[in-house]
Amino acid sequence: MVLSSRLILLALNCVLVASHTELWTKFHEVAEWQGKWADRIDKHLGQECDAENETVGCVTLFVADPGDEFDLSSVPLNEQNNFLNTQWYGAAWTLHGHGILGQSLPRAPEDFLPVCYIANVSGRIVMGYEEGAGDVLLPCPGADKAVPFTEEQILSPNADLEDMCSQCYFTVCSGRRARDPRYCGGRNQGGVAVGYSRRSSDTVAELVKQATPTYHCHLTMTDENGACDYMQHEQHQEDEGYRTQHATMCGWDKVRHLNVSICDCTKEAGRHDRCSKQECLNLAYQGVVCGNCWGCSQRRAHDSIFVPSNTHDEYDGVCAHVRTAATEPERNFSRMMCSKSIFCRDKDRWGSGCDFHCEHFGVDSDVWVDPRCLQHQLNAARRLLDHASTPAAPPLDLDTELGFGELHPGFPPIKASRFALARR
Repeated sequence: MVLSSRLILLALNCVLVASHTELWTKFHEVAEWQGKWADRIDKHLGQECDAENETVGCVTLFVADPGDEFDLSSVPLNEQNNFLNTQWYGAAWTLHGHGILGQSLPRAPEDFLPVCYIANVSGRIVMGYEEGAGDVLLPCPGADKAVPFTEEQILSPNADLEDMCSQCYFTVCSGRRARDPRYCGGRNQGGVAVGYSRRSSDTVAELVKQATPTYHCHLTMTDENGACDYMQHEQHQEDEGYRTQHATMCGWDKVRHLNVSICDCTKEAGRHDRCSKQECLNLAYQGVVCGNCWGCSQRRAHDSIFVPSNTHDEYDGVCAHVRTAATEPERNFSRMMCSKSIFCRDKDRWGSGCDFHCEHFGVDSDVWVDPRCLQHQLNAARRLLDHASTPAAPPLDLDTELGFGELHPGFPPIKASRFALARR
């Protein structure tokens, strides 16, 4: 009888696993390996990370499968356009999780799994995928180069929605010859707003059904003042209404195990987001684009991580080599090139990004000195020396009487003309 009960339990578990998508299953495997999967929606997994002394920060992943009790359509309208903020890739994570191989995949139309929905756009039922930046839905039909699915095909009980989603994504994305999956279409290609829009001129897609698995990745790089619990529970579950299944891994750098291309960041407890250049660079070293770091170009970060290395652009793929370099000197050089690629690659410009880059890779760096930073710092030192060697003006003698000319050298005194004197 005991054996029979165990067999029944095993069978139920098999049915449960089989009912989930491949993406959900892979996320679940990583969570069980590196963290914990929430067995109930209100569980405060972040508190455990805040109390753990051996790790710094945490990463939380919110996941929703089609057919779940809580999916994207349950999220408040103003959150529907950023809940699922990117595609997930499965083909490019190489060598047992050691990182992206710079000269390998992924390619935009072939290797990313897009996020798709069935939506109502101006009274027409469409299949659409979310453009990677998170605020535009590309409908099929409706978008440029899109497969013209009919309403009957989309709503058919036998419809293979994941396959239709891939066809929609492939035709629109490859039609644009895009290499960056975050920019596979936009409003100019027939894209419409997701959920709601502040602009009255926008066409808005009303989400009817979630067609593929979806996720949102968010992390914090500190555990001070309960930052993990704040990010995981207060920010997302209480303030933003997320009630999906979720997993939390203690140690923010474990984000590299998830194969996500982008993840959002919260700087500290009590304040949403507010991450900046340092967090952006830290994430790039792990092969992930920061989705909300100010002062950080997502496009540059993406190209520096995911675009295959080639001879045309020395910066393509350099951040990927931070994790795949064979030696420590090669890894340090890749760290410098990754930072330079994101913040200081423009040869004719010098801005705050270069200042940040040179704080890490200038003359005092114990990792790698960038020659450009060294030259800039030497030039600044020379200007200081030149200024210091300029003779100082003689001190003012307080007993010297000053006339109008000394006080106002640019304005000669006004004198009455002969004509004016004659009239008097």
